[in-house]
This record gives sequence, structure tokens and C-alpha cells, in this order.
Amino acid sequence: GTPRAANEHDDIAPTSSMDVPPEWWVESFFDVYYSADDTGGSGVASVELLYQIDGGGYLSYGSFTSSPIVDFPTAVDGVYDFYTVATDNAGNVEDPPGTPDTLPHTDDFAKDGDDLELTADVSDNLTTLTKSDILVDLSDLLDGGDSAVEAESYDGVTATWIVSLAGVTLGPDGTRTVTVTATDGAGGPGFGYEDIIADNTPPDPVTGFGILPGHEELTIEWDDLSGFDAYIAGVDIRYDTWADYPLYDAGEPPYPANPAEGIDSWIAWSGTSMAQPVSDVRAIYYATAFAFDEARNYGPAAPTAQDRATNYWLGDVAAGVGEWGAGVGYTGYVDDADVDKLGGMYGFAPTGYYLECDVGPTDDMDRLGIPEPDAFIDFEDLMMFSTNYDVVSPRVVRFLPGEPSKSLVLALAELGELENGDLEVGLALTGNAGQVKGISVTIAYDPTELEFVTSRLSEHMLSVGGRGSDRPVGARHRRHDRRRG
Repeated sequence: GTPRAANEHDDIAPTSSMDVPPEWWVESFFDVYYSADDTGGSGVASVELLYQIDGGGYLSYGSFTSSPIVDFPTAVDGVYDFYTVATDNAGNVEDPPGTPDTLPHTDDFAKDGDDLELTADVSDNLTTLTKSDILVDLSDLLDGGDSAVEAESYDGVTATWIVSLAGVTLGPDGTRTVTVTATDGAGGPGFGYEDIIADNTPPDPVTGFGILPGHEELTIEWDDLSGFDAYIAGVDIRYDTWADYPLYDAGEPPYPANPAEGIDSWIAWSGTSMAQPVSDVRAIYYATAFAFDEARNYGPAAPTAQDRATNYWLGDVAAGVGEWGAGVGYTGYVDDADVDKLGGMYGFAPTGYYLECDVGPTDDMDRLGIPEPDAFIDFEDLMMFSTNYDVVSPRVVRFLPGEPSKSLVLALAELGELENGDLEVGLALTGNAGQVKGISVTIAYDPTELEFVTSRLSEHMLSVGGRGSDRPVGARHRRHDRRRG
């Protein structure tokens, strides 16, 4: 007979995870332990280790077939992020994780509550040392610390101490010296010294924090942090999202109140601004900025460190003329296609895909503000479309240099009687520095005393290309004399 062959199909990727090293590491190398699994599949072939330092972009350290990965170098101070990606024997590759494993790393700073691992390379050419021969003096580093602490382990080259600060406190802020003494069998001592900066003082709250919206991008700004802490390291921007687009009628999220809140964060190690790409899922981002120092003390939340913005332009609601709906997408521009969609529901309560045209008013009546949908498409929505029309693009574009005063007042500009007996009333904006692109005015009058005749734009408005509806800023009324019938 003919032998039968069985083929197994494997299209399921393996999984992997890694054990994060201690939070603080003061040696130049450590071993990375990981685990990988491909149960029911073709088996794990290799695991790739990827890392980055201080958010500088991920690099591959290589692919490995056994754990641990020995002597990963950490000579450069900074925050090390890691993740592993497993590949099985069928060529299936694991997806990168959403949140990499993080190792804050420095050999210069410590705060209360940290776990420190102290190491010292010790050798003697004449005698064999044991861990009892190697002592560390912690009296300057710790409040009430012992001056002669025996090494917890010694492998013939490196002595190690694990110092948990959870139940003890450091000495006063400042430079603290740790001294290691090794004594050989002949009584001859050897010394080594290392300075560690004790720092339990958090930075001041961030000021000048603001977010500008953009197409799948946010521009984030804050004041220079150089004077906020003696050992300032960077800013951690924690954020949450209000993803109830386009109605936003569900519960509004709070701003993150501490560095553990929020769904994720962005970290900046220098500068005063960043352009941050964000998800294409439309939402309002609520962010709080926390300054942190080299010891990873975090400053408090404050109103000056909080802001919110959309990750889309108000009015960008179509991919092309007549092109909108599920899966169609957006262009990052506000143009004729978007205005065409708006016109299809203007003056009505929106339904279906027209709901996203309901972008006005905004919280500050600004085109970059937060939409407050009111279930009706009218002048307020038109103004958000018109102020973004042919202005925005897929990259962040600022509105105008400087902040507008927003101290606009609609004032009586003219009141007089014409030769034919008509009463003419003129209205004008005061405090307008050029930012306003439109205005809607409702004029109420007593119909028993006045009769509406007509309305028009002023000569100045016409000269700059103004176009009015049937209710512009100027209105003229015929005097109605009831006594004359």
C-alpha cells in the first residue's frame, strides 16, 4: 500500500513575555529573563529582544533561543523600555505588545521606597575572600543606616547587596557616599566609594500646558522645566479619551489626577513641545502633564498642567463630494466636499452620518475648541466649517499668532429716521481684531409698534466681500402709527 502522510497547519502566532529587572539598577549589565509559548503549534523557534533608551526608538538586540539573555548592557543612564517578539517554526510572528516593559535606570539617584541593588567587584591575588570579608557602609545613605553591612552574596568577583527602602528612609536630600571595605586574611583593607544623590523633593507643577488639535495628531506645549527641580528629567503626559464621537453625550472623563491614572502616556525628555501622532479613532483627549526628576519624583497635577483637544478638525466630515459613511475615512481638510455634506442637513436635526456635522457651538466659540453638539445643524455649525475651510490640513496649522481677546461686543452703531419715515438701526462689533468670520444676530421687536421692512449689509461689509442672509447685522423697520390705522 501507499504510506499516508499527515500535514499539520499552523497559522497561530506564539506568545512571549519577559520578567522586568529591578526598578533601579546600578550595574552596567543585567540578565533578561523571558518565557515563550506556542502550545498546540509548531513550537517556538526564537525570541527577539527589542529595546529603547529614553524614548529614542526601538532597536533589535538580536534573536535568542534560550532564557536568560545574558549581560544586556546598561552603561548609559536612562529609562529602558523592552519587549519581546516570538517566532514559531511555521514562521508565524507575534504582534508587538501595546505597552512595553519599562525599566527606570540610573546609578546616581534614589528616593524613599526604591529598591537598590548595590554591586562591587572585589578580588584579592593572595587570599580567597568570602562575603563576610566585604562590608558596605550605609550610614551616610540611610537615616540610621548600619556602617558595616555584610554582602548578601559574593561569587568570587562581584559582591551584591539588595537594599529595600520601603521600610527605611534616606538621609537628607543631597549627595550621599557609600563605602565598600574588603579585608583579606592578612588584615589588609581595600576601599571603594560611590556617590548616590538622595532626592525626595518632587518638581513644581507644570505651567503653560496646552494642546492644539490636528488631523490624527496633537501639538502639545509647556513652559521650560529647567527651573522646576534641581534634577529635572522630563515631563510625563498622562491622558484619557472621551471617545463618544460625534455626540459626546456619555459621561465626560476626568483629567488624570496622578501619574498612575489615564489610559497611557507620552514622555518628553527635553524641549517644550511635541507633535504627537494619535489614533485615527475620533475622540477628545484629556491630558495632565507631570514633571519628573532623575529620582522619578513626580510633581503634582494642577490646572496649569491640564488641557484637552480633539484629534480631528471640526468640519472634516467627508472623503469627497458625496463620499461619507462607515469606512470611508477623512482627508484632514475642510473643503467643498465637507460643506456639501453640511448643506444636506442645514436647518434640520441631523441623523445618521450627518450627526458629525453637529460641531457647534464649541466651548469657547473658537474653531479649535471642544464641540458641544446641540442636535441641530445651524449657523453655529456653519461657522466652525467656514473658519476651518481651506485653512486646516493633515498637519497642525495654527490659527493666528497670539491669542485673540475675545472681548467682542455687539453695539448699537446707528439709530436714525429716514426721509420716508422709516426707522433705521445699525449694529456693529466692537473689539474685533479680525478673527471673526461670521455672526448670527436675532433681533426682537414689538410687532404692534414696528413692522419689518428689509435688511442689508453695510457698505464696508460689501467692500470686503461680505455676504448676508435674510437676517444680517443691519435691519430697517417701518414705523407703524396705530393712530393712523
